[in-house]
Amino acid sequence: VAGGGIHWQFFAEPRLNYDNFILGLSVGYAGLPKTSAVVSSAASSTQSTINLNGQFFPVTFMFYYRLIADGPLGINLGFGAGVLYTALRMAIVGGPADNEQILTSINPMLVFKPEVTYQFGRIRMLLAVPFSWAEARDVTDGEETLIRINSRNIVSPNLSGIGVMLAVGFSL
Repeated sequence: VAGGGIHWQFFAEPRLNYDNFILGLSVGYAGLPKTSAVVSSAASSTQSTINLNGQFFPVTFMFYYRLIADGPLGINLGFGAGVLYTALRMAIVGGPADNEQILTSINPMLVFKPEVTYQFGRIRMLLAVPFSWAEARDVTDGEETLIRINSRNIVSPNLSGIGVMLAVGFSL
């Protein structure tokens, strides 16, 4: 089962700006689009459909080192660490029994985010390319873990990858 390769994420990040560095707390949301798979066997005429969808809630503490802070232009290197809360709904339709489960996990995440900023008065425009490692391992309902074989996850919803971030901020 392959999920979508591109999805939208939304973040709010209040920041404290200092001369050579910036501190921020990034709180976000991302939806996992519905992913489906049909499971069948040559030994049986019964088919099951597995549907999976859910939400991700990443929270990271960010530290930015200011490479350039000259006039309205800024170039920052951001590093962050935090947690990824995942909530998934898995439904099995058809087959021997219909089943629906809500599965959750809390896992560590890391972010590297180079960014370019430009300030117009109190308005700041930002273009960033975040690199994230955020994998929802051991997604469970307390009794069962999302599809494991030989103690290893074969389904791990995640936000790991490279993105493009456009943002507008307001300086107080």
